[in-house]
Amino acid sequence: MGDTLYDTSMDAKGVKTKGPIHAATARTRTALEQCQLQPELMKHQWAENRLADFTLWDTGIGASAHDKVSLDHRLASQPETQDVVLSLLRTLAVEADRCLQQGSAAPVNGRTLL
Repeated sequence: MGDTLYDTSMDAKGVKTKGPIHAATARTRTALEQCQLQPELMKHQWAENRLADFTLWDTGIGASAHDKVSLDHRLASQPETQDVVLSLLRTLAVEADRCLQQGSAAPVNGRTLL
């Protein structure tokens, strides 16, 4: 994956410190947290609820976990599944950014943005 937002971090010795799912999860969480700064997205606690949903998913699946309990570690031998998870996280982050830019979670063309 060449996307620098999701590249694996390395320490000074070149040892992997977190995996791509961990990094993509952090990026998505940041996007959802930013949505909470928009009053329009806080109507009916929409942004707060989406972040809570995401946090529950993350905690349950271990996307932000470290070492052997992490989703990165558990999917290391399943690159296709890892790619699907990364793609979904990227899509969610892009959609959260789009909601933030539009300042509203109102329907567009008959569907909600997120």
